[in-house]
Amino acid sequence: MLAGACALLPAARAQIPRPGAAYVRLLLPFPPGATSDVLARIVVERAATLLDEAIVIDHRPGAGGTIGTAEAARAAADGRTLLWGTVSNMAIAPALFPNPGYDPLAFVPIALLFGMPHVVTIHASHGVSTLQALVELARSRPGALSYASSGNGTISHLIGELFQRRTGTELLHVPYRSGPQGLPDHLSGRIDLRFDTLLDARPAVLGGKVRALAVTAAARSALLPDVPTMAEAGVADFVVTGWFAVYGPPGLPAEEAQRLAGMLLRVLRDDGVLEAVRPLGVEILAGGRHALAAHTHREVARWGDVIRSAGIKPG
Repeated sequence: MLAGACALLPAARAQIPRPGAAYVRLLLPFPPGATSDVLARIVVERAATLLDEAIVIDHRPGAGGTIGTAEAARAAADGRTLLWGTVSNMAIAPALFPNPGYDPLAFVPIALLFGMPHVVTIHASHGVSTLQALVELARSRPGALSYASSGNGTISHLIGELFQRRTGTELLHVPYRSGPQGLPDHLSGRIDLRFDTLLDARPAVLGGKVRALAVTAAARSALLPDVPTMAEAGVADFVVTGWFAVYGPPGLPAEEAQRLAGMLLRVLRDDGVLEAVRPLGVEILAGGRHALAAHTHREVARWGDVIRSAGIKPG
């Protein structure tokens, strides 16, 4: 549903500049209108003025983000080509696909930009109002409660797998082709649970058809301020967000990475950026090179372990 926000944003500088003009190419391995596109356009509009040169968003979608990411891995390390990285193409796809064409840890970290928390929702007919009550219900009925995802190996699927591991429960995974496709079945009660983004879940929660039991962020969200975090709800060490970052190709010099990181962190301090992402249920993380390096290592290890231990294959 973030795609609908595109209509509210000014057009990004996606056209090729005049011949001979300098520009930075931001390889975005997801299609126009996707969440990454919406957020990248917000960043590009502000970053272009700070760089005093054009930034071109170059969409190269396909194969879980591996096509565009593999192209970025082959790009010249001169600061003219950057990669839009997410949990999908940097942490999940390398473990999901046997030969993705790149090593996520070989890219040069530049800046960690945004986080997108998820929320655990259950259909109101169950009469469950707390996360602990859900855990007790699931333990009493192994495999009976279903949860929807946007497909095998997607973040919503993996959050469900991690939830089962952390709570000692067994749920029935029902993959759909996309997140929105599974929402009607959740609203009707055919699907018991969802691990959804805050933005997509909020209308159903406010409408009373589903109950929000916990958010997966470290702190409560302004979109659903009465909903506790996973830790507050009794499940410790469960901070999970979709995330968005910028990387350079392997071999990008440290001084160039530092320059770009400084520029992007200035962008994130812009009031206009904050106002643009807040209604989308997105957090500004504003992590520099070293923070992104540590984050990438943690995410690659965490989701690789979940995928391998659960035997998850691409859908």
